[in-house]
Formats: sequence, C-alpha cells, structure tokens
Amino acid sequence: LGVVGSNVRRAGELRHVELQQRVATLEDALRQVGCGQRRVQHLAGADAARRAPQPIPLRDCVEEAIHLLQLNKYTRPVQFLNYCSDDQVALADHQRLLQVFVNLLTNARDASADNTRIEIACERTRNRLHIAVTDEGSGISEQHMEKIFEPFFTTKEPGKGTGLGLALVYGILEELGGDIDIESPVNERGSGTRIHLWLPASELS
Repeated sequence: LGVVGSNVRRAGELRHVELQQRVATLEDALRQVGCGQRRVQHLAGADAARRAPQPIPLRDCVEEAIHLLQLNKYTRPVQFLNYCSDDQVALADHQRLLQVFVNLLTNARDASADNTRIEIACERTRNRLHIAVTDEGSGISEQHMEKIFEPFFTTKEPGKGTGLGLALVYGILEELGGDIDIESPVNERGSGTRIHLWLPASELS
C-alpha cells in the first residue's frame, strides 16, 4: 500500500507539473496574440500618429537600431557593419524608420550563425536612397519567398516570432513612399539574404 500511495502521489505531482507547463504555454500564446494584435493595429495605422517626414541621417538611425539590439547580451553574437555615410539623409519619420531597421536587423541576426557579419550599406540614386541589409545566413527558400510579406507568416520556431516583422516593415515603407525587395541567395555558396530598401532622399543628402 505504501508503494501504491507513493506512486499515486508521484503521478499527481507529474500531472501538476504538466498542468503548470500547459498554463505557462497558454500564457505565452496569449502574450504572442496580444503582441500580434497590437502590431496589426500599428500596421493598419490605428495607433500611429501621422507625422510630416523629416530629414533623418541614415547612419545615425542604423547605429541606434544596432545599439538597441546589442542591449540584450544573451542574443546570438554577430558583427554589425554600418557602411552608411554621414551625408546620406532620408526623408522619413525617425521612429518608424527605426522600427524598420530594428525588425530587419533582428531577422538578419536570427537567421545568422554565431560570429558572422551583417552589413548595412547605402547609395543614392537620383532622388532616392538604396539601402541594402545583407546577412550570411541560410537564405530564404523559393517557396517561402512567395509568402514572406504575408502577416503571421514566419519560418521561425513556434514562440520565436509572430510573423509580423516584414509585414510591418512593408507597411511602414509604403507610408514613407519607399519600397522593399528581397534577394536570396546572395553568394556562391547558395546562402545569405539581402534586403533592398528604397527611401525618398532629403535635399540635405
């Protein structure tokens, strides 16, 4: 009877632990849904005030995004190389453009192996700035490329992403009068991804 009682208690404890795990999983899912709803509202412009475009130095904006990502010391160690020059100035909203770079650099970091490089470069073509964000990750398959800008589509593991990052970026760039395209693979090994952005250039650029 003692053995039976011990087994019953152990089974009860296991069920309690399993229940706690399920509750934690559910809470995490609810947080993801809440985050997703807020981002969708933001994407639709429901909670975003429309601001007049201002001259935004690209190098400074990219550096700010890199700094925000590096605040988390537990993320994958990668090297960010910002090749934007001081005289490259976009006509945009600072906070929204910062969101674009944070999302793109986060995706690039998550797709990269440890100690690889992520490069951000820019050139001016007439009245537009062409920005390229290039990583050395595994790249994006052709079948995923077709869905990459769809809301809630993600190639990350469950709980690791909401699938709204690129959809948000696409929406912001559309508002700013810009554009986006994705190239993958980008090297002779058949890997890597390059995100191309086009933004209106300021007269100060």
